[in-house]
Amino acid sequence: MRRHTLQSSFKQLLIELFIYPATGGKQGTILFLKGLYSVHNPQDNASLEAGLAEHMNDTYTIVCINTARLPDADGADAFIGKTFAEECEDVHAAYTELIALGVCTEDDRLIIVGNSFGGTTVLGVPELIRRAETILMIGSGCGKSPATEKPLLQTLPEEAVLLKNLAGFTGAFIFVRGGKDAVVPRSSQDKIIAAAQQARVLITCTFAGASHNLAFIDGGGGPFDRAAPLARFLALTGK
Repeated sequence: MRRHTLQSSFKQLLIELFIYPATGGKQGTILFLKGLYSVHNPQDNASLEAGLAEHMNDTYTIVCINTARLPDADGADAFIGKTFAEECEDVHAAYTELIALGVCTEDDRLIIVGNSFGGTTVLGVPELIRRAETILMIGSGCGKSPATEKPLLQTLPEEAVLLKNLAGFTGAFIFVRGGKDAVVPRSSQDKIIAAAQQARVLITCTFAGASHNLAFIDGGGGPFDRAAPLARFLALTGK
């Protein structure tokens, strides 16, 4: 794993890139965006991105992004004063930096995986949408409560502004969600799916009994490898 940093426009703080080069013959790059206020921890082998790497790192370079946040603060407090536009700028800057570093090229197969708010952020970066061959979102939404005081969510654009960036996407689009998601309203998720109707491949999958992060499945059955079906969907949508 290689860690690389670059400067953000948000208070000149640092954006972190965690680069996991493909261990075999490289077929493309997976850009992984975590959920609201989340942080990638290379030591966390139970994370969704770690599971995805276990299945796909042999043929894909996987890059996880920690967008800029205030030091010595956790969760929402680390994003006080940061706008949604600045969060999107961080993601676009990260991709541009990966091109400059030679980690990926503009001709590479680019897969974007947006977990929860990570998918919402993708909607705010039209340059990435245009470049992506495949976009996979997990329980993402496109709206906000009018009364929210949460950083980033306060400055989220109107739904129509976000969704228009996805409306012309013609790559492969995959939307996965938990059937018992109590975090993001199903109606908000449905609007994203409806906006992606021009995709050459459109897959929607609901894990019955699963929570928002797909980690907990009701009804027993033993441990659930939530990354395995995601990897299979991505394999199916390759050109």
